[in-house]
Amino acid sequence: MVAGLIFNFKAIIIYIKIILSILTAPLEFALGAVPGNDEKIKGWFMRMAKYTLTLFGMGIILPLGTIIAMFVALDYAVETAGVGVLLSMAMPIFIILYCFGIGIGMEKRIEEFMGTGQKKR
Repeated sequence: MVAGLIFNFKAIIIYIKIILSILTAPLEFALGAVPGNDEKIKGWFMRMAKYTLTLFGMGIILPLGTIIAMFVALDYAVETAGVGVLLSMAMPIFIILYCFGIGIGMEKRIEEFMGTGQKKR
């Protein structure tokens, strides 16, 4: 429940970033029309692509992790004794937490993939 709230809060923050980028787009495009500021327009499109890919990735990874965890739990459900019982209880939780961590860090991963992150000095 708490993980879902955190996940949704992160998605809402990204939606707000998209809305603010759209609202400031005319100003950024006007500044990009000045000779020598060609990177402003490209930066805006790269930022919008990053935000939409982040939302898409977050929307895919958590349900996919939940489905995988359910398959693991169902496969281990036939075990009646031994280590299989412990695995059937613990592994789905670890899988969901791992996918949650990947989903929360999706913006950073896409930023690194696209090369749109802050440049190190």
